[in-house]
Amino acid sequence: MAFFPSLGFDAWSAPCRPRIASVLASAKEQAPEQGTGHVAAEVVQRMLQQDGIGDGQKQDLEYVLGALNELLAQVKALAAKVPDEDPGRRVSVGSGHLCLEETTEQFLMTFTKQRTHLSFREVAQSVRFALRASKRAKASGMRAVEFDLPVQRLVDKINSWNEFDAFRMAQVTNNQPLKHVAIAVLQQRGLLTCFSFPSAPLQKFLAEMEHSYLDNPYHNSLHAADVLQAMHLLLIGTKFSDIEIFAGIFAAMCHDAGHPGVTNDFRIQSGDDCAITYNDKSVNENMHCALTYRLLKRDDCNFLSAISTDQRKLIRRLTVELILSTDMAVHFSELQKFQSNLQTSGPDILKWDHSDKALGLALHAADLSNVCRPFRLSRRWSELILSEYFLQGDTERTLGRSISPLCDRESVSIPDSQIGFIDFIVKPLYEAVAQCYNAEPALQNMGETSMMWIEERKKAAGRKASRTSSGSAGGRVSGRS
Repeated sequence: MAFFPSLGFDAWSAPCRPRIASVLASAKEQAPEQGTGHVAAEVVQRMLQQDGIGDGQKQDLEYVLGALNELLAQVKALAAKVPDEDPGRRVSVGSGHLCLEETTEQFLMTFTKQRTHLSFREVAQSVRFALRASKRAKASGMRAVEFDLPVQRLVDKINSWNEFDAFRMAQVTNNQPLKHVAIAVLQQRGLLTCFSFPSAPLQKFLAEMEHSYLDNPYHNSLHAADVLQAMHLLLIGTKFSDIEIFAGIFAAMCHDAGHPGVTNDFRIQSGDDCAITYNDKSVNENMHCALTYRLLKRDDCNFLSAISTDQRKLIRRLTVELILSTDMAVHFSELQKFQSNLQTSGPDILKWDHSDKALGLALHAADLSNVCRPFRLSRRWSELILSEYFLQGDTERTLGRSISPLCDRESVSIPDSQIGFIDFIVKPLYEAVAQCYNAEPALQNMGETSMMWIEERKKAAGRKASRTSSGSAGGRVSGRS
């Protein structure tokens, strides 16, 4: 029997969508206390009773209904053996009924969103994957990591824009901030348990990924750890699926792997191998993606082997899209699309046609989050990025090239550069992002940072005026003598 015709959800469900939405509302109204899994099964049963359902579509629905009923029965048996307070299980109990917290919610949304990228096969697989993950978690999942006390004190601040200090994390982890922040975030979000990543390959991957970051003033593993923690903060309270959350976290930890410490334009002008390989398109970003997946191809680093082929394909697609979105060349176009979606579809990203694009802008925002930290931290980050820019400018001067913007140490004002960066780049970005993500504390810090740089500019202007006045006075005295 040929299950799952080639038609996707969008194609076959469009004519039925109003009727499906009505069925869903009716099912939820008549069973308000039932778990989501039971409501999903009820929706499928009622859809099977509707007129106009084709034979192939009926087969699809019957298959999904069977998968849901089988899953609910097995999860109920599994939950009886698992304490309710165990945070590692993706199962919850409510009003005497079991429900899947995420996969069935995702299933239901496929009938109410305007567009979805999920096929029936992917829905059924995601439902079955939830059960497999729960079973594997008990037997072979990575055990909870216990940190040394100095590290744990920083891990306890992982949910704060103001209290977390990546610089301090590097100090207490022997310059391995990325590995420790990654484990802390994955563990806190329950992703280690949810996906049952094998411990040894994951630890090896993180160690090698940290090592892939070069010893640049700014684009190093410390920056990666900071961006990873910022991405984690932005995603707090969002409704993305576990696999989308993981892809966002994974992309953040890998987003600048192997960064050479120079811009795309510098590499393009130099005509280096990567510029040639990637045809002058997002040279650094494409290189980061390639390095990440070359590392994953190693057997001793491939911790994603624990999940299905379809899951790995989805993670790869999202990871590549997210890392490419950090290219400043697409900043204004992607921000404009995001703002347009806000106006037309509202702040609920799950109602957008392409929610993965919104996830990409979140990573871009995390990548530019230095000025969203308290000034004691953001100032250090600003000094580091300009130090790296100045090194590029020195090289450009030696090569006889035009010096790139912000790269001339002889003319760039640090306060002016940061005020302009905030006003024209980061502030509009975060004002948009804050409507969908956990960014209000970041906006507040940004405002305070901007005021501090304005004060710094005033002080610098005062010192310059004082030197000018002293020089003029000295010249007059010298002239009289």
